[in-house]
Parts: sequence; C-alpha cells; structure tokens
Amino acid sequence: MKDLIRLLAVAVLVFVIVGFSMIYSRDTAFRYGVSTFLGNGWGALGRTVSAIPGLGGIAGEPKLTATELKLLRPKQRSWIGLTGFPDQTEIRFPVPVAGGFLEGELDLRFDVQLAQSGDGLLSISVNGTRRSEIVLNTGHNAYDVRIPLDAGDLLANHVLVQLSARGTTKSGQNCPTDAANSGAAVSVLPESAMILTSMRESKHPETVLMTMAEPLKIQLGADEETQVIAVWTMQRMKRAGVEAILVDEMQASPSIEVIDHGPVEVSRARNGNVVLAGNEGIARAIAFHRADLRPPDGLTAWPVSASQLTPETTVQNFLGSKRWTIPYNIADLPLGRMPTNFGLALKTSTQPEEFEWEVRVSLNGNLLQSDRFPGSIADINMDIALPTQLQGLSNTLVIELIDTSPNQSICRAGPDAQAQLLPGSLLTADGPQPTDSWGALVRQLADAAMVAPGNHGLVDVNQATRAATMLAQFLPTQAKTFAAPDATAVTITLVDKASLIELLEDPGTQADLGQALLIINTGSSVVNPLGLHRLGSDSDTTLLERMPPTEIAFVVQRIARP
Repeated sequence: MKDLIRLLAVAVLVFVIVGFSMIYSRDTAFRYGVSTFLGNGWGALGRTVSAIPGLGGIAGEPKLTATELKLLRPKQRSWIGLTGFPDQTEIRFPVPVAGGFLEGELDLRFDVQLAQSGDGLLSISVNGTRRSEIVLNTGHNAYDVRIPLDAGDLLANHVLVQLSARGTTKSGQNCPTDAANSGAAVSVLPESAMILTSMRESKHPETVLMTMAEPLKIQLGADEETQVIAVWTMQRMKRAGVEAILVDEMQASPSIEVIDHGPVEVSRARNGNVVLAGNEGIARAIAFHRADLRPPDGLTAWPVSASQLTPETTVQNFLGSKRWTIPYNIADLPLGRMPTNFGLALKTSTQPEEFEWEVRVSLNGNLLQSDRFPGSIADINMDIALPTQLQGLSNTLVIELIDTSPNQSICRAGPDAQAQLLPGSLLTADGPQPTDSWGALVRQLADAAMVAPGNHGLVDVNQATRAATMLAQFLPTQAKTFAAPDATAVTITLVDKASLIELLEDPGTQADLGQALLIINTGSSVVNPLGLHRLGSDSDTTLLERMPPTEIAFVVQRIARP
C-alpha cells in the first residue's frame, strides 16, 4: 500500500513539474506574471538590503541614474542637405555646457532622391574623422545611420557632422559638370538627433531646457511689460543662432516664461514651464542650444572676417565654377556701421600658365568688379569698394571663381579644381558713413547711451512675432537695452494702427513726435524689407489710410536731456 502511495506521489510530482515547465515555456500571461513577481520580489529584497547601512548603500542617500537627452537637429525649420555632385555641408550639434556626458549617439536620418541614371556616395565625418559611407541607390530612398559617440567626441561645445557627396547623374549629358550635375538631393531630416547619456535628473529645470526641441516656445504674456520682454527675448535668441517662437498660454507645455529677474537663472513653474530670469537666464538657454559658431551677436569689432559671416571658408572641390555667398545685416555689424571695403583673399589649385581664373564680385545683385588672374598663381587678392548707396538693412556679397581652361577631351580630364575663401578676407568700415536713412538710424541706435523698447497697448502672438522679426532687422546687437532707465536716450515703441492714431491725435505727444521716425512692415525691396517714415509730414494721413487694422509699427523717438 505504501509503495502504491509513493508511486502515485511521484507520478503527481512529475505531472506537476512537466506541466509547469510546458506552461512557463510559452509566452503567456502566466509566465509574465511569475517573472514579474519574482523580479519585483528579488528587486525589493535587493533594495531593502542596499538601504541597510554597510550593506550596499546608505539609507536616504540620493541615487544617480543615467538619463538620455535627445537633442534634435538644429535649425528645425530650415532645409539642410546636399544638391548635385559634388557637394559638401556641415551640421553642428550643440553640446550643452552642463557637461558630464558619459556617451552619446548620432541618429541621422536622410531622404535621398537620385536620378535613375546616376550613382553616388555619401560620406559622413564626425569632428573631422570619417565615420560612415553610404552608397546611394537610384530612386527615392530613406537612410538611417547611427554613429556612436564617446566622451572624447563630446569634449568640445559642439559635435561637427560633415557631409560630402560624390557621384554622377548624367541627366542626358555625356559630361555632366558642376551645377549641371544636379539630379541628386540629400535631405537631412528634422528628426535627426544627437542622443546623450547624462547623470543629471531628467526633471531638473536645466535638463528640461536642454531637451526642448527648437524652435523654443516663449510665452508672450498678458501684460505690456511681459510682452516687451518676450518680444526682445525672441529676437535676441534668433540672433544668437537659436530658433524661437512666441506662443500664448493655451499652447502646449512645456514652454518658456521670461521674467525680469529672479533668485535663480533657470527654474520650473508649477505648470511645468521653464522660467528664465533676466539676461543670465536667457544666456543659459542660448548656451544650451546655440549651434551656430557665427551668430550675429558675436561680431564686436572691425574688421570683420569672412569666417565670421559664412561657414564656407574651408577648401572646396569643384568643376567649372565655384560660388561663395557672404550675407550680412548692418544691425549685426560692430557699432551699426556699414562696410565700405572688402579685401578678398582666395587660394586656388594651380593650372597651366596659359589658362586663367576669372573672379567676379557682386553686392545685392550689382556687379562690382571682374578680373582675370593667371592660372599658375595660387593666391588671388582683390580690393573692392562697397558703395553705401547699394547697401541696406540686409545685404549679400557673392564671389564667383570661374575656371576658363578648355576641356581636354570630350569629357573633362584630370582632377577637380580646388579653391578656398580664406578667413583673411576682411570687411572694413573706414570710409564715410551714410548721414540719412537706415545707415544713419542703425548707427545712432548703436551709439545711444540707452535704448528702451516698449509697447503702447497689448498685442497678439502674430503681431508680437512680426515685431520681433522687425526688431532683429534694425536694432543693433550692441545696443544698450534694459540697462539704466534714467539714461534712456532713445525709445522704440511698438504700436498698432489704433495706438498710432491715438498717439498722433494726442496734443500732449504731438510736440514730441516732431522728430520721430515710424518703422513699418512694408519695405521696398529684399535689401530693405522695412519702411522708414518721418512723422509730422503731410503724408501721415495717406500712410494711416493704407495701414491695415492689424498691422504693427515702431515709433522711434530721441529723448532730449537737459
């Protein structure tokens, strides 16, 4: 009898073990429940033991945990990529100044279009070291590339990603060259990002600020003082190379609130928003997000180098011709002065003496100078006068280098030509400056002891956004604002149509408006996107009649001091 019972007991035990093993080996809720129970149970036991002094940790001691920070590609609203073959570009991912990053990864996403008859190769370098190569397939394709980063890659204030593409597209030609070889487009998608591993708390105010995607959202506010600060902050960030927009309180959180001053530079509000206190807080946000090493606010003294205005100062390969573009706004230049001379310095590869280089320089679509140089000369220097009457608020210098050597065969033989726009190419402002119009106004604002921005009444988000964009066009980066109200020399007041009519009809302000200037959002050209009008003239009535009800403008007044 006892033997029978033992036999039944063994049979039951075997049945239970085999059954349990079969159930557990399948991906069922039972298995998940058991695993979770065991994991949580042992995890809880481990945490209890580690909290006992002397056994793995000290009770109450804060634990450091790794946090992943995803920093999206800079210039989210701008297209970045390559067109045609050959072509090169670069992207600078900012490394937040907080530091302490253990490692990281570049998650690059490309959208590529390549003509059916073409072939191409995309090379990716990080901080000057080639890290990846992609053979481009014909048609419309997407590519995802992940490149690991170690602590050494993250030591600088940015990670430099350089892209270069080579190949042919033919496009019906026997010998495609330069811009004609254009049947290829490589777009770096906005969702491309740099992912960093940090030992900072994910909910820390500065961590939240770092991980905010551009454009940064700045709360406009509901009172005049807050709105003035928000408008000024937006134009300040954009000119520092950080994309920013204004939003109202109803839009998604987290966004940024800017206050005049506070106990700490960066903090969190109860609603989850990040609060920046004064210029120090704004500077902190810029330091976390700035990716442009040539921001306008970095121009502090003459002469100004080409390398401060354009990234195109490294050696470039080309076939046939090469073009460089140097954009500049006079409000971004030191002391608000206009450049009066451009000293061009190019270095080129050499070619047989019988061939020549042709160099053309134009300003805002006006040809200034065209010269030829022997192909055997590697250094090309030109001294070009920049007439102030051809300049405005926004200007563009274009330099074009043309290889005039003929093809040696049906298709061009030999290697690509090379050329470099040298950083020694300088803009100077030693000549006479304009005495009227925009040139004079921008210079006066830069020289003023104190410029006080303000607004006459409340504005909505659309009006405030236009105001910030306008302000960035004519307010010098070196203007002294919000510094010492008692020293105010010039006021810049934001008005809409109704507020402007109120100012003009108020007997108490009519005398003060005698020498005032009105800046309107209807310029005459790309060079001068804003209009400048002196108040108190007979054309005031006509101007008001043409002004839409929702349009905004700035009234600029000089304050007379006894």
